[in-house]
Formats: sequence, structure tokens, C-alpha cells
Amino acid sequence: MLDASEVTGEFLADDQIPDSLLPILKHLFKVQWPLLQDISDRLNQWLGQQAIVDKQDLAIPRRLGMHTMTIGAIEEQRLVLPYSLWMMQRPLDYYQGLEPSQQQSIEDLLIQLDAQQALQFKLKNRVTRINNQFVIDAI
Repeated sequence: MLDASEVTGEFLADDQIPDSLLPILKHLFKVQWPLLQDISDRLNQWLGQQAIVDKQDLAIPRRLGMHTMTIGAIEEQRLVLPYSLWMMQRPLDYYQGLEPSQQQSIEDLLIQLDAQQALQFKLKNRVTRINNQFVIDAI
């Protein structure tokens, strides 16, 4: 394992993102974001099938089936993991909590990454963790 205390280098000034990372981030939005949207849809479908009155704190299965992911010309199956939605909420909450002027300040970057639509995504149902179990969170 790499000893982090021996890593050298400096962060870029003013929170700049190195140009070498832009293609990686753009690829991430292209490949990962559709999967996250599908996971949200699958969670909503699963929740609609539950015979409950109060969905708050309802335990969610660790996996909600399988779905197809595409990277380049390759298609594969992968698990539908609600954990991914829990992780998705953090950048969505941060971006959507910004003042309009703050959102505008990163608009050029979002356009470069083809990510402006992704960060407008509205989750119908939020996920939280209670006692190491994912549950539906009240919005």
C-alpha cells in the first residue's frame, strides 16, 4: 500500500481541476449517471410495490435486481445497488443547495463535462443509513 505521507505535490490554486482529469470526469457522467438515474427509477418501482402506508424508515434491500451498463461498445449486467443513490445525494444536495450565482460560476465546467442536466436531477425518494441498513428517508 502506498504511504500517503510520502506523496509529494501541491493542490492547484483556486480549486482548479487539472485538464488531465476532465476526460475522466466527462466519462464518469456519461457512463455512471444513467445508471444512477435507473437505480432511482428501480427504487421508485420497488417502493410502489410495497404494501405500506408510511414509507419513512422502510428498509431497502441491498440490491434491486440487475440492469445493463454500457461502456463504449460493451454491454454488461450489474447489480442495482441503492447504496449508489445514497452516494449520489451528496453532490446533488451540494449543487442544488448553491445560490444561483454560485451555480452559474461552475456552469462552464458542467457544460464541458456534459453534466449540467445530471446535477438538475430530482430524487423522488431519498436513501439514508440507520444501523448500517439503507432505508427510505423522509423528504
